[in-house]
Amino acid sequence: MFCSKCGNEINKNQNFCDNCGQEVVKPQIINTYQGYNYMNQSSSKGLSITGFILGIVSFIITLFLIIWVNSTGFFIEKNILLFGVFGLTSVVLIITGFILSVIGVVKTKDAFGITGIVFTVIASIFDIITLCTAVSGIN
Repeated sequence: MFCSKCGNEINKNQNFCDNCGQEVVKPQIINTYQGYNYMNQSSSKGLSITGFILGIVSFIITLFLIIWVNSTGFFIEKNILLFGVFGLTSVVLIITGFILSVIGVVKTKDAFGITGIVFTVIASIFDIITLCTAVSGIN
């Protein structure tokens, strides 16, 4: 390091130049790292996409249940086990898809998460309607 006034060589621990007495201006190290965690961003986007996919799958299963319940000749008493499996699967997918979509939206604010929330909410409403329709058909 050299003095900015006279050019004399200066030890890095000195505060003043031995030759002219000029105060040593030490270079400042500027940290340009912004602290952006790319891994966190991509994993959150993955949560949004997973929530979106689960929302669509739960919506499709719920639509299948609606068609099944409203089709002619459906008796819940005879098909209770199968109806329970599909219904429980739909509920688990709805809850999981909703949670993952919300986490994804909070962290990335991306459209997949928002769409996943919409699909899971619609699927949950249809699921409740389907359950009420099926239960009302039991004698």
